[in-house]
Amino acid sequence: MRRRAGAWIGALVLVLAPGWAAGASLHGRASTVLQWWERAYDGRDITPLSQYLSFVASDLWQGQDLSIRGYGQLTKDLTGGDPWRGKVFYLYADWNDLWGDRLDLAAGRQFVQNAAGSAVMDGADLHLRVAGPVAVRLFGGGDVQYVNEYNSGDALGGFSVYLDGLEHTFAELALFTKYDKYDLARLMAGASVSQDLWNWGRAYGDLQYDYLGDTVSETLLGLRLFPWAGWIFTGEYFESLPVFDSTSIYSVFATERYKEGRLKASYDVAPNVRLYAEVIRAWYEEGDRAFEGEVGTRMFDVYGARIDFSLNRRRGYGGELDGFRLVAGRNFWNDHLFVEAGAEYQAFQREEDQDDDTTSAYWGYVEYRWTRTLATSVRLENLVDGGGENHLEGLLRVDWDF
Repeated sequence: MRRRAGAWIGALVLVLAPGWAAGASLHGRASTVLQWWERAYDGRDITPLSQYLSFVASDLWQGQDLSIRGYGQLTKDLTGGDPWRGKVFYLYADWNDLWGDRLDLAAGRQFVQNAAGSAVMDGADLHLRVAGPVAVRLFGGGDVQYVNEYNSGDALGGFSVYLDGLEHTFAELALFTKYDKYDLARLMAGASVSQDLWNWGRAYGDLQYDYLGDTVSETLLGLRLFPWAGWIFTGEYFESLPVFDSTSIYSVFATERYKEGRLKASYDVAPNVRLYAEVIRAWYEEGDRAFEGEVGTRMFDVYGARIDFSLNRRRGYGGELDGFRLVAGRNFWNDHLFVEAGAEYQAFQREEDQDDDTTSAYWGYVEYRWTRTLATSVRLENLVDGGGENHLEGLLRVDWDF
């Protein structure tokens, strides 16, 4: 993985160096993060130190809309003997409005997604505006899997036709495929559509079909209505059947189709106060069912503070659960200091155990902005498990924006 990421870095430098613009700009964030917690299964203390870097370099070529975007991590567990480990999450050149403003091209390590699938790849992503609002997209490259080493035959590709630039309508038809050591691992078809309903609503839907499994693997149908000022109503139906690569051992296991119906309503009592309620009905084809409900409020700028409070209840397969969540935060000293505190409590009863158990979490967060570009933050959290034991977790972070 490191060799392929290094090859992309070298290729980007060679391509861009001849036309590098004197007025190029660089913006991003460097974050140093120290964490500590107790690992659940063996009780060992874990203290990883991580360095993150994200950046956007723009105006790289005179007269061209060209930029480079990157995000990576370097980390080491200070309590263990492991060496420093690095990951490049994405690093690619983004070149827009080529060939008479009809072509966009992105090349490098990047996240790609169409209506049929998604992945991280080392490759190229091309968008071509064919005629009017009709556009074509084609992407392909090496399949990046952070848990495995690279294999020369690990590849993926996608193709879609979609509507681009329409204010109230979107539609896409897509294909997505993956290869595992040159064997066809996944072949998916998908469709996505959304349509504004004048000024009072929006309808949307997604569909995915698994060609190798010969089944519809995912369906989403939704309707969002805002008939009166301050009111939003949302209704959704979702169902999903897990899709595994055909080369994976998990593809031979039987799985159940999951289905879910969701209704949500929210009302803005005032510009800075929102009330909401949501109910979810979930079930499997074999008959397991569950009901979930949540009510809450979100308040902004209430005497300078932000408050988020919710109550939740669940009944059905797996057991019963009741709980609440409260988070409050406020800025001080001309927004140089931000302080937040939160609490979460859950009382539950497992399906196979009639005894009641509880879990809870309490946390505090403080962020101080020294300058416009430099900030330090600390987060401490105490988790209390079902046995009443305390588990302290912490995070210290320094952010530098450039």
